[in-house]
Amino acid sequence: MEVPEGVSLSGDQIYANLLQDTELVGAWLSFTVVKVMYRVCYQTV
Repeated sequence: MEVPEGVSLSGDQIYANLLQDTELVGAWLSFTVVKVMYRVCYQTV
């Protein structure tokens, strides 16, 4: 995310960046959990 010159990062912008990162991590975790569960179920059957 690019910040225009002369504009300092406000708390809201920093929070928005953290929120974006959290969503990425959450999506990655969800994908990993689904992948692991799929492997476990596949091996069980």
